[in-house]
Amino acid sequence: MSADPQLIEQARSADPDARQKAAYLVAQSTNERNLPLMFELLGDKDWRVRKTIVDGFVRDARTEIVEGLLNALADPENAGKRNSATEALIRIGDASIVPIVDRLRVEGDVDVRLSLVNLLGDLRSRAGFDLLLDLLQDEKDINVASSIVASLGKYRDAAALPVLLHLLRTREDLWLKFHIVEALGDIGDRSALPAVLPPQQRGQRWGSSGDRGGSPRSPQSASSTPSQPRMSSSRRRCRRTGLAPIPCGG
Repeated sequence: MSADPQLIEQARSADPDARQKAAYLVAQSTNERNLPLMFELLGDKDWRVRKTIVDGFVRDARTEIVEGLLNALADPENAGKRNSATEALIRIGDASIVPIVDRLRVEGDVDVRLSLVNLLGDLRSRAGFDLLLDLLQDEKDINVASSIVASLGKYRDAAALPVLLHLLRTREDLWLKFHIVEALGDIGDRSALPAVLPPQQRGQRWGSSGDRGGSPRSPQSASSTPSQPRMSSSRRRCRRTGLAPIPCGG
């Protein structure tokens, strides 16, 4: 059974205000027959319509809604729909973690895997951390591997160090090495210093996100002085680790 025909007509109107009114009506409903129309409106070209639908999904984060949002991440044609699904999943929070973890275990599409990895980095759960760490060791796609590394860095958990340091020693891809050094800086554990700094610099304080005013675990690098222009932390790490071929920001 589908939504009311008049509501469907309003939702497909050329008038964005009419579509937003339809979005508001279905977003307030818990009737399952309105779900297909809600997911259709999730990809509306008007951001107000999409926001209204996202608000409705967040209020009523049933299992089928979370699964539908995960399916929306695979829409290759509609970036607005993908972005809105991502926003909804983040706002739903804990209730979306297990479905994301389960989907990432079996997902084969690289673009969807990237989205799921980024979500686990933003949501930061133990289940997400454990899965990312497990997947990283055998991940062959360089973009997915780099995203996993970046997401692990967001956790700032030293339990990731053995895997990250092993990959830094054994993987040849400079782009992946760059992301590993970034993640090690975000984690901010001094035990990683020998792997990323030349011997003459290992006595300096460990600087990463602290260079940008980050957490106390990552204090400002002693190499920055008032008399010298400050380089961005990513460019400084590239210089220290010999990753000059990487296009560093700053």
